[in-house]
Amino acid sequence: MGIIIGVLMLTLGILFMHEIILSVFGLMLGLLIASLAILISIVSFTFVMAAMVIVGVLCVIGLVISILI
Repeated sequence: MGIIIGVLMLTLGILFMHEIILSVFGLMLGLLIASLAILISIVSFTFVMAAMVIVGVLCVIGLVISILI
C-alpha cells in the first residue's frame, strides 16, 4: 500500500514539476517576446520621429529657399 502511494506521489510530483518547468519556460518566453516587442516599438518610434524631423527640416529649407528666390 505504501509503495503504491509513494509511486503515485512520485508520478504526481514529476507531472507537477513538468508543469512548473513548462510554465516557467512559458513565462520566460513571454517576457522575452514582450521585451523584444517593446524594443521594436521604441526603435520604430524613434525612426518615425527622426523621419518627421528630417521632413520638417527639409520643408523649412524649402520654405527658406523659396523666400530667398
